[in-house]
Amino acid sequence: MKRSLLQAYKDQPLLTKLILFHFVLIAPLLIMGYIMYNSFVSSMEQKVGNDQEDLIQQLAINIDTYMEELNRLSLSPYQDASVMEYLKTPRNPEDVLSIDQLWRLRQFVKQLSLNGRVDIRGVALYGIQGAAYIDRPDVPDGQYNPEWKQEAWYQKVLEGSGRVWFIGDHTYVSNRGGTYQVFTLARELLDLDNGQTVGYITLDVDSSVLKGMLEQVSVDYDKDMYLLEKSGDIAFTRTDREPPPIVKGLQGAGNLHLSKEGKIVIYNTSKVTGWRIVEVVPVAFLLKDMNVVRNFILLAAGISLLISLLFSIWIAVRITKPISLLRNLMKRVEHGELNVSIPITSRDEIGQLGHTFNIMASRLKQLGYRLFEMEIREKNSQIAVLQSQINPHFLYNTLGAISMYADVQGNTEVVQMTNNLSRLLRYSVGGNDSNEVELRREVEHVSGYMSILQVRSDNRLRFETKIPEELAGCSVLRFMLQPIVENAVMHGIEKAEGVGVVELSAVQEDDILHITVTDTGVGMSKSRLHELRVSLQRETAPEGPGGYGLINVHRRIVLRYGKQYGLSIDSRAGEGTVVHIHLPLRKEEDGHV
Repeated sequence: MKRSLLQAYKDQPLLTKLILFHFVLIAPLLIMGYIMYNSFVSSMEQKVGNDQEDLIQQLAINIDTYMEELNRLSLSPYQDASVMEYLKTPRNPEDVLSIDQLWRLRQFVKQLSLNGRVDIRGVALYGIQGAAYIDRPDVPDGQYNPEWKQEAWYQKVLEGSGRVWFIGDHTYVSNRGGTYQVFTLARELLDLDNGQTVGYITLDVDSSVLKGMLEQVSVDYDKDMYLLEKSGDIAFTRTDREPPPIVKGLQGAGNLHLSKEGKIVIYNTSKVTGWRIVEVVPVAFLLKDMNVVRNFILLAAGISLLISLLFSIWIAVRITKPISLLRNLMKRVEHGELNVSIPITSRDEIGQLGHTFNIMASRLKQLGYRLFEMEIREKNSQIAVLQSQINPHFLYNTLGAISMYADVQGNTEVVQMTNNLSRLLRYSVGGNDSNEVELRREVEHVSGYMSILQVRSDNRLRFETKIPEELAGCSVLRFMLQPIVENAVMHGIEKAEGVGVVELSAVQEDDILHITVTDTGVGMSKSRLHELRVSLQRETAPEGPGGYGLINVHRRIVLRYGKQYGLSIDSRAGEGTVVHIHLPLRKEEDGHV
C-alpha cells in the first residue's frame, strides 16, 4: 500500500508535487494552531467559569445577608410579651379581638415595617390554640384563616428539621381577587419557659427583591438563573425553561461543564436558607467576545493560507512552465521537427538546460541537412554513373528505328508508345543540372507517361489536365508530378472497376501555387488516410504498401521551400483520392529558376 502511494506520488506532474509539498509544510502549522486554539478555549472556559462562580458566590452572600435580616425580623414576637401571650391564649374562630388586642397587634406589625421595609407585603400570626392575626393587602384586620394548617408552608415547617423555613416564589390571591408575587419566611415560635411550640409567624416578602438581586448579577436573558429549595423545587426563576436534571443533586459550590448541551452550570448554596443558587450559561455566550477574536483569527488565517497557496502555485508554475515547454519541444524534435528553440529568460539550471537544448537542436538540424545533401549527392552520383554507361544517342536512334519500322508496318500504337518513351528518356537523361523546370514541361512529361499507361491499360484510363496558360510558366521541382500520378494509377485506378480518370489542375492563391492530382480510384480507409497523413507530417515512410513516392516528393518540397509547403491528402473509400501540392509561386522571369 505504501509502495503504491509512493509510486502514485512519483507519477504526478511536477506542478502537483510542488503544491502537495506546500500543503505538507502547512499541515503541521494548521494542526498546531488547532491544538493551541482548543487549549486556549478550554483555559478561557475555565477562567470564565471561575469568574462566574465568584459572582454567584457574591450573590449567595447578598441573599444570605438579606435573608438574615428577615430571619431577625421573624424573631420580633419574642420581644413583644403581649404578642406571645396572645398566641398562648385559647380562642375560637368566632371570637372577636378586643380593642386593646387589636391595637397591640397593629403596633407589632407597624414595628416590622419601620425603616422603610416596603418589601414585606404581609404578616401572619398563628397560635396552636386558635389565636390568629393576619395583616395582608386587601384583607380585613385579623381575619381568621381556619385552613392555615393546610397551607404549604406549614407542612414544610413540620417536615423540616429547623425552626425556620423559606418558601419560594408563589402567587398570593387576596379575598378581593388581587394577586401578588411573594416568597414566604415561616418560623416556629417556642415558649421560652418550657420550649413548647406556641405558634408560628409568616412573613410574605415581595419577590421583586430577589429578582433585583439576580439582575444585579446578570441582565442577559441568555443565562438561566434558578433558586432551588432543599427539596429541589424551584424557589425563584426568571425563565420558563426547566433546569437540567443534574442540578437537583448538586451540593455546595462549584461549576460543571455540560459538553453535550454546550453549557456551564455555576452553583452555590445559601447558608441561611439552604437554597441553591444555580446559573446555567451557554458556553457560546460566555465566549462570545472571544468568538469575535476567533473569527477574526480564522479569517486572517484563511486569507493568509489562500495568499500562500496562490503564491506557491505561482512559484510552482514559474518553475514548471519552462520545463513543460522544454518537454513539448523535445517531443517535437522526437517527431522530426528540428527547427525549434526555447527562449532563455534566466541563468539558473533551467536556463542552462534550455541553452543546451537549443544547441542540441541546432546541431541535429545541421546534421539532418548534411545527411540529406549526402543522400542527394549519392543519388546524383549513381545517375551520373548510369548516364555515363548508356549512350543516349544510341538509344534515341534505336527507338527512332523501331518507330519507323512500326510506321511502315502501320502499327500506330507502337509508333505512339515509342515516341512517348523517347520523350520520357530525353526528359530524364537530358536537360541541365537544375532541379526546377517549368510546369508545362513537367505536365508534358506526365502526359507522355500517362499515354504509355493508357495503351497498357487498354484505354481504361483517361488523363485530363486543367492548367491555366498564365501558370504554365511557373517553376516546379523536376520529377515532382510523375510519382504522384503513378501512385494514383497503381493504388487507385487499377484496383477500381470501369474507366478511371486522373485529373491534373492548378490554381493560384495569393503567392502560392496549388496543384491538384485527383483520381476516381478506390480511395482509402480513414485509418490508412490517418497513417499516411502522420507519415507526411513526420516525413517517414508509412507502414504497408504504397506511399513512398508521396513521402519522397513531400520531403523534397519541404527541404527546397520550407515546412509551410508540401503535400496534403484527402480521400474517401470508394470515391477516390485528392493530392494537393502547395508550392511558392515562382516564374522564370523572376530570376529564381
